[in-house]
Amino acid sequence: MSCYCHMSPHAPSNFLSFFSSICPQCKSLPHEYEPSKRTDSWLKVKRDYVEGLHDTLDLVPIGAWWGNGRKAGWFSPILLACFNPETDELQSLCRCMSGLTDAMYTELTAFYQEEGRLLENPKSYVRTGETCAVWFEPCQVWEVRGAELTLSPVHKAGVGIVDAQRGFSLRFPRFLKIRSDKGVEDATTAGQIAELFRMQVRRVDVDGDDKDGGRKKGGAMNGKEKEEAVEEREEEWEDIL
Repeated sequence: MSCYCHMSPHAPSNFLSFFSSICPQCKSLPHEYEPSKRTDSWLKVKRDYVEGLHDTLDLVPIGAWWGNGRKAGWFSPILLACFNPETDELQSLCRCMSGLTDAMYTELTAFYQEEGRLLENPKSYVRTGETCAVWFEPCQVWEVRGAELTLSPVHKAGVGIVDAQRGFSLRFPRFLKIRSDKGVEDATTAGQIAELFRMQVRRVDVDGDDKDGGRKKGGAMNGKEKEEAVEEREEEWEDIL
């Protein structure tokens, strides 16, 4: 396997010599990286591809918009929801448009256009701040992976658990497969998503990051500070949940 690297012409000469000595088999990249420019020579690795949530989510398609460009004539993106057994609602969590091939889009569009699965309005038990172009009869469960959970004024997954007005939202969702073995009421619950959010917040606090993703002043916490932060966060979540 070849090793590729890009060496800046502005790099110090001693660094260039050192790098060449430890990696003599390295080859030059055919193209330099340019921010905000798409190219076949570079692959964008999003956070969820590297780490993201440790668990996948089982979500229900509840609506969609019509795609543009190459996706014209297909449903894309798809609005996905979790199930809240406390209120018997399907509550929106995210829009999904990654992980689907052209063949899947074709099958998906045909599936919901057949046998009355398209609705003019959402079901009465669907709760969301989104306004879809089309609404679905909730009848499928998708396994999805994402990068992280945030709070959203638009999505209503678990609204009221952490914030009275905002629900949870999944960033960078990616379709994995259809869970034909599960029904709508077997979808991931709002409570389970709240627990994942709690674990995420706890992990961020322990690593020394603030809620907005920035590093706290002074860098990462020491052992005692980590223990105190975890205990404090656990007490907060015991009050919430």
